[in-house]
Order: sequence, then structure tokens, then C-alpha cells
Amino acid sequence: MSKWLTPGVLKSLERIKNLKRGQELGLSLNELEDFRLATDILSLTNSGIVDWENTFVYSLKSKFIFGKFKDNELRHVWKVAPDYVEWCLINADGFIIDPNELEKILLEPVIDYDYLNTLLEEGNNRVTINLRNFPLNNNGFKVAPQEERYELSQSAVNANKKKLSKECHPFIIRKGSNWGDEKAVIRIPRRLSIVIYG
Repeated sequence: MSKWLTPGVLKSLERIKNLKRGQELGLSLNELEDFRLATDILSLTNSGIVDWENTFVYSLKSKFIFGKFKDNELRHVWKVAPDYVEWCLINADGFIIDPNELEKILLEPVIDYDYLNTLLEEGNNRVTINLRNFPLNNNGFKVAPQEERYELSQSAVNANKKKLSKECHPFIIRKGSNWGDEKAVIRIPRRLSIVIYG
């Protein structure tokens, strides 16, 4: 069991599960921190982010919970924007990939950039990429007709290893990082969202 799942957090998770709309929580100040941690953990697990020792990690089917690819699965984002996954590994303290899943990613080609442009659909302030018609391979990735190799930098792989060796609070995982520091944040217009249909 994770160090984060203390008796107080487990109690809060049970309260959340049984909560009815509009119901008051009636939390004491001592219970408030456990409740906040429970809501962070719930957000992570609902997105497919899994408990791994003293942190939480992304699996291939985990959905991004921050950034321009929010709500899209890691395996689909890798296929269409491997440079974004690499950027997150290097810059986002809370973006950590399960080491077994990272091995699969390292072997997986990505969709050729020119071919990818033929899959883009724009409208209603969002960009959609439809991968639904492509078959899955044995590792659970979509296979497109035109693919190419993408070499993830050694600094990205090393950053992931380093983050795996440290404890990371679920709040940081949920936010992606502690963005209040000197890290650059890629910004896109708020009205624009990117959706990958897989």
C-alpha cells in the first residue's frame, strides 16, 4: 500500500465515494488535509495514473491531467507528439512514466509528420486527430500507414529515472509540476483544445 494512503486518506476516500450532491462535508481542520490529498489521489486514479512506490506514474493508457493534451492517453500523445512527451519528461516534475511502459515507448515509432497533418481536423476552437481506424499492435499502440522512428533523448530517460527515485506528492503529479518556479510553460490559447480520438 502506498505511503499516501494513510488511514485518514482512506477514510476521506470512503466519504467521497458515499457523498451525495449538495451534501455538506463537515470536516474538521485536521481532516481537511487528508480530504485534499484524497481528492488529488482520486483525480490521479480516475485518469489511470497508478501508485508506484512513493509516487504515481503514467501507464500507456493513463490520460494527461494537465497541459495541451489534457484528457488524452499517453500512448496516443506519443504517436502524434513525441516531442511533447519528451518535454514533459524533462520539465514537468509530476510527469513520470512507469519504467516498463517507457521501454515500450522507446521501441514505438511515431506517425510521420507530413502524414499526421492529413489527419488533423480543425473547428470549434479545437484540433482533433482521429486514430480510430488504425489497428492496435501487440503493445497497445495504434499503427499508422506512415511512421518514423523518434529517438527520445537520453536526458529525458535520465530525468524519468531520477524522478522515479524521489518521492513526489500527488498534488504535484496532478498539476504536472510546481509551475511557480523558473520552468518555461508552453501556453496555447485557452479556447483551443487538442483531442485525439483513439
